Amino acid sequence: MRTRIALLAGAVLMGAGLAAAPATAAGADAPVAQAKPLCPVGVFCAYQKPDYTGPVWNVTGCGAREVPFHGVGAYDNNTQYWVRMFDRNYNVVFTAPPRSSDRSFDWSHVWYIRLC
Repeated sequence: MRTRIALLAGAVLMGAGLAAAPATAAGADAPVAQAKPLCPVGVFCAYQKPDYTGPVWNVTGCGAREVPFHGVGAYDNNTQYWVRMFDRNYNVVFTAPPRSSDRSFDWSHVWYIRLC
């Protein structure tokens, strides 16, 4: 009788361990958010693709510059300036505060940027 109880208890414990394994394994495979790459201090970094991926355009210094791409991308404003963004007619369409970022930014309406 003791042998049967021990075997039954062992089977229950093994079954419990197997039942917990898929939940742990699934949790380990869960997607992890993309870490934001380092944008150097004093630089406005514009990314062609969302989540700070794709080609990056690093902008420093004052003056207006033409944005080299359009569509959904990202930006990281690692400067002390409010970065103004303009449409094709030089109307301000967005202003990025200092030390701000956006992992999914629509560049389609932005043609030029000015750091200071």
